[in-house]
Amino acid sequence: MSHLTSLLQTMKQAEKYSEKSQFTTYLLRNIEAKRLRLTSDDKIEISTVAFAEISKIGDQMSHMTAYKEKDAALAYGDELFALITHCYPSPSDVPVERMDDLRSFRLTVDKERFVEREVDHVIGEGHHSKYEMEHLVEVLSPVKDEFQRGLLYNGLLHYKDKVAAIPDDAMAVLEAYIAAEIKRYLSVQPSEDVINALEVACDVCGCLRTNELLDLMYEVLKTGRANLCFYAVRSLLKAGKSVPDEALAALAADLEYASMTYSLLEQYGMLKRFPSAYAEKEYLAQSTMIRWLVYPTELGEMPEEIEYLGQVKKKELYYIFRFKSHSDNLEDARKGQWLIGWASEEGGTFSNFDVYAEFEQRTVEKTLKYIKRKLL
Repeated sequence: MSHLTSLLQTMKQAEKYSEKSQFTTYLLRNIEAKRLRLTSDDKIEISTVAFAEISKIGDQMSHMTAYKEKDAALAYGDELFALITHCYPSPSDVPVERMDDLRSFRLTVDKERFVEREVDHVIGEGHHSKYEMEHLVEVLSPVKDEFQRGLLYNGLLHYKDKVAAIPDDAMAVLEAYIAAEIKRYLSVQPSEDVINALEVACDVCGCLRTNELLDLMYEVLKTGRANLCFYAVRSLLKAGKSVPDEALAALAADLEYASMTYSLLEQYGMLKRFPSAYAEKEYLAQSTMIRWLVYPTELGEMPEEIEYLGQVKKKELYYIFRFKSHSDNLEDARKGQWLIGWASEEGGTFSNFDVYAEFEQRTVEKTLKYIKRKLL
């Protein structure tokens, strides 16, 4: 069995669309970087699997209720579509019997992604009239799925360079809608989708103009949720507004957000406001390490334990850590084991998720030297 065949079979067998997408992303990157040169047989094999998987998406979509699941399925479908394009660069090359599968998928995309389409039209394509903005709000208002409603804020961040061009009357419509949404988020029992939407909304507020939205950032600070507070603080600083010392202290005490808060205050020339008790380089390096680990493509969550081992110098200074996790992103053999990671003085962070026991020597000093020689 070839490596490509094995890869495609593993992709088909993966249960989650996010997992399937990891394989399509890997294939696309290698094809686009010309590390994988497709033979005619390769193209037939890839396209056969891609067409079959796209057909499944259409069949399964009607059984999905949460838009987050639909979004993952559609994203996977987009990547399958891209793979097919590499196999058949010209539409005329696509087998006639497969065209219906492609048309059906595009119709599904158009039907399901109406929020994204409207945001692209109004914000991305510059249809900034008050009428168009009111229509965007009309499209959003009946949507019940919080993940889907929250796509507005992702779109605004994506097109943030175009937000400044929105005229005042249209901006007033947009800001009134966002203010009402933030108030609603703060008044309901927060689900994961609500919290995620509010986080991005807080970030967006730094790109907008009304004082009402900035005043709401102070209400967000009262939630005590570090992810929300960080972006509320960032928007307030961007607007030149004051930030309470207690909010900065709480963020500095949070390992996931301490290094980001430090960098934010440094950006605005306010490092004196960062609590000195949390300004140690080892602590900030640990915070940087954790921030990298919680990224979805790494552990996707906080490590259960993390310990600072020491530092080594190799062109630059590296702070070495070991950590434990039972993340689903880890191979079973690595779950619950001490693993090695590091953060450099220049801000770079990385881990191959090497098992610490395989590098451990009789003393910590010798272990650090061995890690330096073998991993850095």
